[in-house]
Amino acid sequence: MKKVFKVVVLVVLMLTMLTVSGCGGDKFSGKWINTDPVFGEGYRVKEMVIEKNGQSYIIKQNLGKYDESHKMINEKEYNKSFGWYYFGDSKKNKEVIPEYNYTYTWQMGPISKGTAIEKSGRLVIDGTMGMDAIAYVEKDGTLLWNQLVFKKENKDDIEKYKQREQKRLAKAIREEQKGSKINKVEFVDVPVKSKK
Repeated sequence: MKKVFKVVVLVVLMLTMLTVSGCGGDKFSGKWINTDPVFGEGYRVKEMVIEKNGQSYIIKQNLGKYDESHKMINEKEYNKSFGWYYFGDSKKNKEVIPEYNYTYTWQMGPISKGTAIEKSGRLVIDGTMGMDAIAYVEKDGTLLWNQLVFKKENKDDIEKYKQREQKRLAKAIREEQKGSKINKVEFVDVPVKSKK
C-alpha cells in the first residue's frame, strides 16, 4: 500500500511540475505572421519564428515580398519615333506607344535572428536594455511588437497573401502605365534562401 501511495504522490508531483513550468507548450513559441502594409516598407510579409531554448527564446525574422523588374520590348522603335522632334521629319516617323513586360519575383529570406527572455509576461529582446519587447495579447491570441500585430501562421497564409498581392500588383501597374501597353505581367517564385 505504501508503494502505491508513493507512486501516486510522485505522479501528482510530476504533473504539477509540468503544469507550473509550462513544459506542455507556451504562448510565444511557433510561427507568427504580419501582412499589413507598413510605411517605408510597403507591401510585404513579415514572418517571426519563435523557439523555446531552455530558459530563453530564439527569434528569427523572415521577410517576403515581390521585387519588380520590367523591360521595354519595343525600345528601338520607340526611340526612333522621336526623330521627327529632333530633325523636323514628322512625315517619316510616327508615334510609338511603349510596350512593357513586367516580372515580379517573390523573395523570402531571413532578415534577423536574436534571443529573448520572458519577463513579466513579455519577451524582452536581449541587448535592448529592456526597451524592446514582444507582448502576447490574450484577448485575440496575437503578438504585438514594434506596433505590428502578428497572428499565428496557418499553413496557407503566405500563399493567400501572394495571390492577393499578385492581383493588386497587376491592377496597379496597369493603372500606373495607362499611356503604355502592358504586354505581359509574370509572377515568379524563387526558392527560400537559408541563412545559417
